[in-house]
Parts: sequence; structure tokens; C-alpha cells
Amino acid sequence: MKITFHCDNGANIHSEYKAEINLSEVGLTEDEWRALDDDGKNEVVKEWALERYEYWFQEE
Repeated sequence: MKITFHCDNGANIHSEYKAEINLSEVGLTEDEWRALDDDGKNEVVKEWALERYEYWFQEE
């Protein structure tokens, strides 16, 4: 099963990033994924994204 991941920084209509991931990449089976509620699914995808994308802050 594949999941489409969406990330949008809100800068403009072109700022959305999409990636397709397999459940095996997040270590879940289809049954485990289906058993999660929406909050659980969002948490899984958020953890996947934070492990792969750089983020930082800058103070001026």
C-alpha cells in the first residue's frame, strides 16, 4: 500500500511538496495502518517526514 505525503509551507500555490511512500518505509502493515485513526496516521507521516527533511530556524 502506498501513501501520498503532502507538505506545504504556505508560501504560494506552488509550495506544496508531494511524495509517495510505501508502508514498509514506515514499518507498518496494511492492517496496522488501517487500525490507526486519523491522528495516528498523521503522526506516522509526520515522523517519516521529519526524519528525511531538513528544518531549522534563524534568529536575527
